[in-house]
Amino acid sequence: MIRCACLAYAQDNKILLVRVRENETWYFPGGKIDEGESPETALIREIKEELMVDLNYQEIKFVSELVGPSHDYKDIVSLLIFTTDKLGFVHPSNEVNDVKWFGFDETEYMAPAVIESLRIIKNVI
Repeated sequence: MIRCACLAYAQDNKILLVRVRENETWYFPGGKIDEGESPETALIREIKEELMVDLNYQEIKFVSELVGPSHDYKDIVSLLIFTTDKLGFVHPSNEVNDVKWFGFDETEYMAPAVIESLRIIKNVI
């Protein structure tokens, strides 16, 4: 199982997602939790690496955990989902190819675990 800390950030009824490696699948910003690393530390590190945004522990809050299939259905992922009240200006770094806002019902290119988690979190964030 792949454990990831990710950020579900919504604004104006849209959710912020990222795309990597020129593929068609979109994910929550965030990434794998390194051994010995807390989910919060992983999230802060990954958001800095992917979106060039500095978050701190006081700005993030845990929303939910979702266990589901990876984008290619070859693995199971555990998404530890966090949110924040304000994110500021995001700028994709070398780790992500693109950043885009999606309506909650625009799921065609979303990763399966993202789609599943939207059902849980869209009324929370």
